[in-house]
Amino acid sequence: MVVLSVLLLVFCVRVTAAPSPSPSVELQRAGTLSELISHLTAAGELPATPLHVLPCGTISERALTGLLRRLPCRRGCTVAELCRPCHQQLGAGLYRPSGGTLLLWAGSKDCLQPPEESVPRHWASATVLLLPPDGMACSEALALTLFNKTPFPLCVEFQTNAWRVWRRITFTKMDVDIRKVAVFSFGNFTLINQGMAQTKNLGGVKLSVEFLNYYPYVYCLNFTDNGTCPAPLPRPETNILSSLADHFNFSTELRQHPRRVWGSYKNGTWHGLLASVVRAEADLALGGMSVTAERAGAVHFLQEFTIVRSMFVSRRPPPLPAYLTVLAPFTPSLWTAVIGTLLAVSVVLMVLRRSRLDAALLDTFRVLMGQSLTNTFLALADRLLIGVWMLIGFIIACSYTSSLTSFLVNGAPGRPVETMEQLADSDYQLAVNPNNKVFLEWLNARQSAVFSRVRSKLVMETRLATSLSSPATFSRAHVFEDAFFEYVLSWMALKTNGSLWREDLVPSRDRFMPTSLAIPVQRNAPYRHALSHAILRLSAAGLVQKWLQDALHGIHLRAVRANVEACLASVVHCRDKDHVKKISLQHVRGPFLLLLFGYGLALVVFVFEAQLVRRFVKAFYWL
Repeated sequence: MVVLSVLLLVFCVRVTAAPSPSPSVELQRAGTLSELISHLTAAGELPATPLHVLPCGTISERALTGLLRRLPCRRGCTVAELCRPCHQQLGAGLYRPSGGTLLLWAGSKDCLQPPEESVPRHWASATVLLLPPDGMACSEALALTLFNKTPFPLCVEFQTNAWRVWRRITFTKMDVDIRKVAVFSFGNFTLINQGMAQTKNLGGVKLSVEFLNYYPYVYCLNFTDNGTCPAPLPRPETNILSSLADHFNFSTELRQHPRRVWGSYKNGTWHGLLASVVRAEADLALGGMSVTAERAGAVHFLQEFTIVRSMFVSRRPPPLPAYLTVLAPFTPSLWTAVIGTLLAVSVVLMVLRRSRLDAALLDTFRVLMGQSLTNTFLALADRLLIGVWMLIGFIIACSYTSSLTSFLVNGAPGRPVETMEQLADSDYQLAVNPNNKVFLEWLNARQSAVFSRVRSKLVMETRLATSLSSPATFSRAHVFEDAFFEYVLSWMALKTNGSLWREDLVPSRDRFMPTSLAIPVQRNAPYRHALSHAILRLSAAGLVQKWLQDALHGIHLRAVRANVEACLASVVHCRDKDHVKKISLQHVRGPFLLLLFGYGLALVVFVFEAQLVRRFVKAFYWL
């Protein structure tokens, strides 16, 4: 009986000690694991990046030390302290800004089951190599929720004197797809499925896309009952997405964002279209998104597909009043130069001829008007001065006459505002859409006195196109992106039944704030580099610009047809420069008003002289 009890005790001790390998076995496994990591790196299954070791749970210190001594650290190694359950350390390791490779040695199951709020929703930046807990197979470990947003994680397990390497396929239509990658036994490394992490085939997965209608980049007219867009119009961004989907084998579901806000950051939270990507509610976003440093810190952007510039647009000012028509051909500074030159030439003639100033002034004015001189002067200096003045007078008269003829027929145009300096010095307001946060931030960052005066003219206008099409907004400049303005121009022509023409608007000569437009994706999305490279090739081939021009060409043709129909219906709506107009009394009101002013001035001078003569005669009589 005693012998039986001793044998039973020995058996129980052996069974209890069997799951825990001896120290020599642990060291041997650590050595072979380091060799396996070297083989995986050489085969391209693990990136040659710095290695970060995160030991979690119940792990033998001797085994951990043995592994660390043998790890291949060609690019550097870092080690976290042994912890349990390591939720905070796990989040820091998976989402390290520098990326790298994370060797996660899980000594217990709770290390792989962190609470949902401790793990970000976007993609992990690190490549994961997992050592699962004892008793947990790689197929079970890799199927955990933790690895749903970890790109192609690897798992190694030791079975029957051999290491087996498994990889979870990230992009698949299956719920979980885990495949064996390699086997390492007695120094022999055998690859079974190679290069699955480097594939550009997304396996037919469906990517969620949120968008905002923003012409000409993306536009959808018809929506299903659940709010999705089954057939968007062919526009640059949707064409890019369609080309990428065909090339990389994925499908998309487009859903319109409920708020017309692109991306604003308030009180530590993102709002609008970009917030859907930040919170992982959407994989991509479309809508002509501008790239800023603040937005690039929250998401990753694909390769820019175009660069836009902003400008301000105003209604062309109405013609000047009729009494200013005669003065309109020359600017005030030019009038000052002409009058100053006239007086200077008159003074010089007075000195040369030793005559009175009024006589010299009359001869100078006659030359300017193209009239003949009453006297002939033989002095060489006199002739030289008169000859040069005749040439200058001829040029001035021709310039004035040509402009005056046009202004008499068409009216003298008002002075448009076309530069930032003119806008700052004018009484115009600057209308900006409050959702245009990029422009408002750019304007607030400018420090010069010109921009300081421009900021004082800011007004917020949610409906810029409606404001610009109104005839009452002559004293407003509206900020648009150049491509979007082309759409707005055609839209206004259609909205006004062709009565509004391009000639009725004045785009600014200044183009400012060049901005890149790109498609945002979730941070660390594993497909972003492949998609960016494909977009770069589409842009280099000129397809993106072609799609943009195609989108604008269609609505532009409709606007031209509307302009032509309006012109045929009424001559008032024509802007044809070849249209012949008869000059009527209304056209020459300005010269007649000037004539009346001259007559009135002459009458005042006559009365003044008459009174002056009468007083002089009385004074002489009394003497």
